[in-house]
Amino acid sequence: MPEHQSDVYDSQLYQSLIILNDVFHTSVPEILNLYNDRHHNPLFYQISFKQGNLSNGLRWISTHHFDTNVTGEKQIIYHVFNKYGESLVKQICKNLVDENINYHTKHQLLRLIGYTKNTIFANSIRTAWRFIPDDKKDYRMFFWAAARACDDDPHSLLKPIFDYWESLSDEENEYHSTDRASFAAHGLKWKFSEYVPHRSIAFMLQEAEKRDSLNFYILYMLSEVDNADVLEAQATRLANSRRQGNYMPSAVLDSLFRNSENGKILSIESKQRLLSISENLDNDDFLRQSAFRLWEMSPNYDDLFILRQIVKNDVRFEIALMGRAKRKDFTAIDGLVKKINEDPWYWWQATRYIWHKDFEKLLEEKVASIDDTSDLEIFWIIDELFEKLEIQKAESLLINYWDNLSNHSKFIQIALMIATPKLQKLIAKEFESTSNIASSFDLFGSTLGIMTKGRKSIYRHEQMKAIEPYFEYIDEGYLFEFASICLKKGWSDVFSNIIPLLKGGSYSRVVVIDTTDLETAYNAKTDLEHLKIDFLLYDWIKSQKRVGWSHEKIIKALFHWFNSYQNNQALKVISKPLRQSGKRTDYVCLESTLKDMTELPDKQKVLDKLYFNIYSRSLD
Repeated sequence: MPEHQSDVYDSQLYQSLIILNDVFHTSVPEILNLYNDRHHNPLFYQISFKQGNLSNGLRWISTHHFDTNVTGEKQIIYHVFNKYGESLVKQICKNLVDENINYHTKHQLLRLIGYTKNTIFANSIRTAWRFIPDDKKDYRMFFWAAARACDDDPHSLLKPIFDYWESLSDEENEYHSTDRASFAAHGLKWKFSEYVPHRSIAFMLQEAEKRDSLNFYILYMLSEVDNADVLEAQATRLANSRRQGNYMPSAVLDSLFRNSENGKILSIESKQRLLSISENLDNDDFLRQSAFRLWEMSPNYDDLFILRQIVKNDVRFEIALMGRAKRKDFTAIDGLVKKINEDPWYWWQATRYIWHKDFEKLLEEKVASIDDTSDLEIFWIIDELFEKLEIQKAESLLINYWDNLSNHSKFIQIALMIATPKLQKLIAKEFESTSNIASSFDLFGSTLGIMTKGRKSIYRHEQMKAIEPYFEYIDEGYLFEFASICLKKGWSDVFSNIIPLLKGGSYSRVVVIDTTDLETAYNAKTDLEHLKIDFLLYDWIKSQKRVGWSHEKIIKALFHWFNSYQNNQALKVISKPLRQSGKRTDYVCLESTLKDMTELPDKQKVLDKLYFNIYSRSLD
């Protein structure tokens, strides 16, 4: 009803769309007609698209950037095409070649086509290519659609796009990139990782071989694509790079590493192709090693059977041994100990994946050999090794060899990380005769593993108390991180002693709760200014929690800020974070605060909206 279309009912109307999104009934289009234009949001367009409305489907995919993959997007598009099938395909083909349809809409149609991999669209894409002038073409959208809907003639469909790509400038711009490099470096690369262009891959790889100027960029674009032919080409390029003495990081190795961490592994076909290349003795060592390295970077449940069969005189042995460590194969311990003795700088990193008492013994041998002149190969990882030891074992190891270890600031830092009373006394005594205590804390945060994935960081109150006497010598950036840890852990005794030492304005958010976003929203004048700050405003309570502040203190600061104004505008500002993250107790507190404020004409509207938002979401 018209009276329910006001902003007072925004939350209820949005909730109704959430419900409608799960309804499949012929009445849905009629219900959607009841929503006025101000409620035509991405969810509205999504629902309408699911009902077969192509125009709103194009509006829906336009609400998020092409360079992003949106959760559920694939399933929705597949559902719509399965439901409306031939009639929808005909409508898209007709609109794509219709000269009366504007270029922007045609490009959005191309974007939609790319999700379908339906070859029936290929000729319509060719026609649209001829109709749209070169200076009006969105070449990335054409590439996306053509690569995914490629038919038996990829040459006529894709070659003009590769010609354009090759014509782009390769001169570095102000962003330290080039037009040629950036053409497919992000959006297309990410899209092809999720929506593999299987039918056009062979042609792409042929173009990579023929066009030296595009070889690197094409393979970079395909660096996250799981396809056997692509992985073979990636192995070949990696081998060529290694032959030339280039051991810089590889995009495909990085991609495989990230994907494996997220549980995404290569297909059996791709793994088998790489393994076959690595086993083929007709290939040189560089290609065999490169292919096997790619194979190893994507772990599967049966890899150990293969890894254990690779013998010492095989060029793949060291890759296999590290792969066994990653897969926690305790039968590899003897081999790892031997390798650590041969090349400690490289092989100690195997202990990141697997730990054993033999490593403790080896570590003690290495520590025992340290004197004040030692140039240690393991210094870069020594803090991680001590972190793996039981506290008493680590303490004993440090105390037994302290006379020599204390000559190195790294071990003073490690002793503070272990933080037992005996070690604290040794450190205090050491500093009595040290003129430049501050130098002992260089890169201290790195030793502690602050904000380092896989490290424990400071997780015991005793650690923070051990460090506390030396706060004045520690970099302010690290003190900020300490303060944030104290906030989250509730270590108020140490927190109160850090705060006076934080002088930089950028560190103030752990000193007091930052209300800058509230002020910005309060002073916003234009719709654009409101739009820019609204996201931060809705997230404001959560963002303060991420710093370490408790919910109670955040709400107290929010209400304190409101009380400094006590007007309608301030009430609207605080209602947004409360709408997103407020609790029922917060609502009751606000209701009590507003009770005697008679000069707020929108008070009841705001409270009604908040009541619905909070009580429909929170039980506390």
